[in-house]
Amino acid sequence: MALVAFSVILIFLGIVCGAALVAAALGWAAVTGAALWVLFPLLVIGGFTLLAMGASHAAVRQVSRPAALALLALALLAAVALVAGAIGLAPRDAAGASAWPMWYVLIVAGGIGVTGAAAFRGRAAPAHED
Repeated sequence: MALVAFSVILIFLGIVCGAALVAAALGWAAVTGAALWVLFPLLVIGGFTLLAMGASHAAVRQVSRPAALALLALALLAAVALVAGAIGLAPRDAAGASAWPMWYVLIVAGGIGVTGAAAFRGRAAPAHED
């Protein structure tokens, strides 16, 4: 149970890092440095890996689905922000914030989110053989 909780915390922190990247690109937060760029995928992938290695199938399914949906929501936010910026609706800071963080979050969160959501699509729990 502690392993599942630790995995959830790592995934959550990774999602927070991705959200901070998008918020900074939109001028909603003052975030600098490369730490979030590295920590976002590492924490999410590390959390999923730890979960898959040590938790039961049911626990993996319980955590993966909501985490994948949160990542897909984050990717959707980045996509909406990119479109809004392209048509001139997104707020930009005075320095003209770069869209690279949003593209990064869109690709990473979208890729991991789709993989996590599709991993258990339509499958029942495996039968245990004795």
